[in-house]
Amino acid sequence: DGSGGAQDKSAKTICLLHGFPDFWLSWRRQLPGLTEAGYRVLCPDLRGYAKSSQPKAIDRYSEVEVTADVDALRKHFCGEDGMFELLVGHDWGAACAW
Repeated sequence: DGSGGAQDKSAKTICLLHGFPDFWLSWRRQLPGLTEAGYRVLCPDLRGYAKSSQPKAIDRYSEVEVTADVDALRKHFCGEDGMFELLVGHDWGAACAW
């Protein structure tokens, strides 16, 4: 479900952002090693992919909108002023991470 180890709230949080045309499952090989190392790992489906929200308006898929989604995850999992230990992106996910 893309939330490897997400239940461990005391662990440092890593967020992995997939690329086009993938979804969270593209990180499946990295999840075991990262969670075994003690990290809480998030692999969200970016807006419009797999089972994520799929707005009708094209402008709702801008880098600004998707980056705001990732920032909302950061605030939820790391606190208003918290940070991800690591933010990794591939392809479209890299543009959002940058």
